[in-house]
Amino acid sequence: MVFLEFIELLFTVAFLVLAITQVIIPILLGRPLFPSFRSERRELEKRLAEAKEKKDLEELKEEVERQKPKVEVLEDPEVIEEPQEKKENNV
Repeated sequence: MVFLEFIELLFTVAFLVLAITQVIIPILLGRPLFPSFRSERRELEKRLAEAKEKKDLEELKEEVERQKPKVEVLEDPEVIEEPQEKKENNV
């Protein structure tokens, strides 16, 4: 009988711990219920965010490479001086 009372006490304590940590505390803090079951989802969301960041970074690098020739042309002093000379002749 002592063994059954011990098992009953053990299940009662386990139920109370589960109820407090998974239901009561999240309700008081305004968070979703059963946070321990959501840890896998958080990990997947984190990995998805990292993959999106990596993809965005690659796209930005490609855009920079596409824009480099345009920037080099704009930085060329001869290209910058020509429009000024045309403006002076038209005035």
